[in-house]
Amino acid sequence: MESHSFTLDEACVFNPLPCSIPNPEMKPMRELRDDSLVDLKFMMEDSGMGKTFLYSEIKHGRLPSPHKFGRASKWVYADYQNWKHSYFSPLQKAS
Repeated sequence: MESHSFTLDEACVFNPLPCSIPNPEMKPMRELRDDSLVDLKFMMEDSGMGKTFLYSEIKHGRLPSPHKFGRASKWVYADYQNWKHSYFSPLQKAS
């Protein structure tokens, strides 16, 4: 008996159902509402800023303190967006 291994493209051609093998590098997009909670990792990836900088913004009162859930820290998405727009708007006007 001969075995044949198919590539993903070949497997999709032979399969009448939609072929959807998720790409591990792609994260599913989800709609964030104003009252959604985001974590530090999200804020760092979204803003390009580091943890130390974001916590210094909290210390100076420019970014609200996080809500604590046990050991986890979460920010309200609307608060983060307000900070982000207030921080990046002057930088965009200067360039």
